Amino acid sequence: MASLTPRSRLVVTVSRPCSASFVWRSPTRFPHLRSLKPRQSQDNTRQQQSPVQPDAAGYMPLNLASLGATASLAAVLVARRCLGRSHRPLGFNRGFSGSARFHERHRIARLGLEQRPRHVLKHDKEHVLEEIVQEHELITIARALTVPGKGLLAMDESPPTLGKRFQSIGVDNTEENRRRYRELLLSTKGLGHFISGAILHQETVVQTTCNNRKSLLALVEQHGIIPGVKVDAGLAALQGGEPGEFWTQGLDGLKERAEFFFARGVRFAKWRAVVRVRNHSQLAIAEAAHGLGHFASICQSSGLVPVVETEILLDGEHSIDECLEVYEATLTAVFKALVDFDVMLEAVLLKPSMVMPGSQGPEQADPTQVAAYTLAALRRHVPPAVPGIMFLSGGQTEVGATLNLNAINKPTLAEPWLLSFSYSSALQGSVLAT
Repeated sequence: MASLTPRSRLVVTVSRPCSASFVWRSPTRFPHLRSLKPRQSQDNTRQQQSPVQPDAAGYMPLNLASLGATASLAAVLVARRCLGRSHRPLGFNRGFSGSARFHERHRIARLGLEQRPRHVLKHDKEHVLEEIVQEHELITIARALTVPGKGLLAMDESPPTLGKRFQSIGVDNTEENRRRYRELLLSTKGLGHFISGAILHQETVVQTTCNNRKSLLALVEQHGIIPGVKVDAGLAALQGGEPGEFWTQGLDGLKERAEFFFARGVRFAKWRAVVRVRNHSQLAIAEAAHGLGHFASICQSSGLVPVVETEILLDGEHSIDECLEVYEATLTAVFKALVDFDVMLEAVLLKPSMVMPGSQGPEQADPTQVAAYTLAALRRHVPPAVPGIMFLSGGQTEVGATLNLNAINKPTLAEPWLLSFSYSSALQGSVLAT
């Protein structure tokens, strides 16, 4: 019995030369994830010919007979089953995120991998099985973040941004005050009943409570909330674009930072990209999509679920139709980039803005119109493989963001994704005011 990786929760037990069983090894770190784990598999014999059936939770038992010379192709089928996929090629409507990855494995198998030297075959088999374990863990975390009735608490404000909020209430922007404020938010009783994940600033990950008895990260986990972190390094002027456009920094050293955060207990990460409606360049959209795709690929390779934030700025006098056009163009470019970077969409969360007219425009849309435009764009451009869409509240009031989200969830047509919130100011405004 041997563990595949230090963070793996699946082990391979080989009982005879052509038989192996995959067994869930230990409870997860977060109590509310235990209900999402696959059931323990039963031993399969060679004579068992009945097809494998999913259990009550929808997972396929991770059993594999005949890990022999065709181990790579067999591992492909195990990967598809353990992720709830058919062995048939994936189509766009079923979610194309893993298509490139698994088609590549099929191609390698068809080239006659079984004829390669035994030590090479063993290495490839172990590598594929290691990927299966990590992908399954990512999907489990993504499902835990998208629980009906819960959303994400965005408390990842940078020190300058938090300083502006403190200034409005006459509080000095010091590290001690930022720590006390974040501890106040995380000490809310019953927070875990409504929040599934908390997006933290990098400063918060290493901070402790005021009495130094526990870390703020442990305070998050105490509520059964999954900790996340903002990993981008902020916006900078986009050279080659229109005046006033921005691009997101932070790809340099992201791999090392992601691995550090994973070791600290963080399980998802967020990256923000912004595009304005009027006078935007195609370079701005392309740069936003490239950054998000690269970020998501690095995060998944480090064990973190990526939260892709595509914010269409509400500043300006644009109409809701103008916003819709840029909104759809941005989503198209972003998901094209995610596919190009071979990102598994089943373990990605989308954090978009809503389709709305400019905040300085002559006409404002009511919640029904905002919901209709937003849902239309999402249905056209977001694959159903994505487990959840968590809206940001940027530029909206607490009441406005709540009414718009409520209207988005009203249609009786069943959507393939969970529609919830990832609010910052819309959740914290009253805290600062009172």
